[in-house]
Amino acid sequence: MGSYLTKGTRMIRVFESCGFEYMVLRPIKYGRDGDPVLLAARKEYLGTATTTVELRPLFATQKKPAPEVKARLSEELQLSKHLQHPNIGQVLGYAIDGAQSFLVLEHEPGCSLETILDAAALVKRKVSAGFAVTVAMAIADALDHAHRCADEEGRPLHVVHRAVSPTNIQISQRGQVKLVNFGSAYSELMGRYQTPTGLLRGDAAYIAPEVLREFQTPRKRRRAAARSPPDSRADIFSLGLVLLGELTGWHPLDPPDSLEDAVSTFVLPGTRVETEPIIPLEVLAPRLVNFGSKDVDRATKRLAVRLRRIIAKALQVDPSKRYPSALAMADDLRGYMHDSWPQYHEGELAAETAALIRAARKLDEHVAYGVTEPGILPTPVDVPGNIP
Repeated sequence: MGSYLTKGTRMIRVFESCGFEYMVLRPIKYGRDGDPVLLAARKEYLGTATTTVELRPLFATQKKPAPEVKARLSEELQLSKHLQHPNIGQVLGYAIDGAQSFLVLEHEPGCSLETILDAAALVKRKVSAGFAVTVAMAIADALDHAHRCADEEGRPLHVVHRAVSPTNIQISQRGQVKLVNFGSAYSELMGRYQTPTGLLRGDAAYIAPEVLREFQTPRKRRRAAARSPPDSRADIFSLGLVLLGELTGWHPLDPPDSLEDAVSTFVLPGTRVETEPIIPLEVLAPRLVNFGSKDVDRATKRLAVRLRRIIAKALQVDPSKRYPSALAMADDLRGYMHDSWPQYHEGELAAETAALIRAARKLDEHVAYGVTEPGILPTPVDVPGNIP
């Protein structure tokens, strides 16, 4: 059983699990569903060396049957053993505190790409092309590793992340870029937990159109067929949207007011999303599915021709016309950096991030963004959970 320690005016949760003692320090970030990821100090039981880790809850705000919790926890732990790459956040194990199960994650001081883009918007700037492409290149390398990984017998696991978005891209204070949270990933691990019928995994705002079409109403589908397994090229589309947003501040949801005619008839009744998007799925889905080359051309018209071509290829509606692999996209991004930003590396990324966060913190008045990482950006006093 866990207990509480008093530290000043705060009560700090302490518990033991799997040979380690955990002292919960504070929430470090929140998902759109409100689930907090906790910062904790961890040491071996009866040991003295302490490390800082993150505790990501499984289904904190959604009660799930114990077999599902156990299966999802086991699957993500197994998958993490095959995802050893410098641009992928590492899973260290699991911890249990009473009825709550956590994945134990490595912690690097820093923040998400979402927070950095929020900071840039607050001060009416965009990140540099060097910043945007460096981040996308690192994530493409991470995806290439994930897409090609195999089990102990050499069988391809066909991993698809399914949730590539600014929320799941972490940038450390040293400028290291990592793709995190494979909790929504598809894989062909032996004994994997099957996604329930009607559940849309991942971040719906960054999902590929072919995935959404699988949830289209039967009368709009060309033929009734079993849903296809996810394809790694869906992650390439999602990364293309991330890169587009970094460089332009534009997303296919902008503007959403032209979608009203398609709102109620696109997705099957009863379709559920794993993470609730800011804009309802019924509004979001038609816009993403109808997103085409003219939209990309309009959004990227002020960018360098070479970047326009990279984004256009990643965002092809037809998966067969996209980059055939994340490595192919990474190579094009690397070529652009070599020719256009040869001196931009992790140090420059860290400095640009720090400058944006400092500028945003100086603001007295600002737009209220989603508070995903409390304490990094200034937060309106009337926002619940505000940290002074």
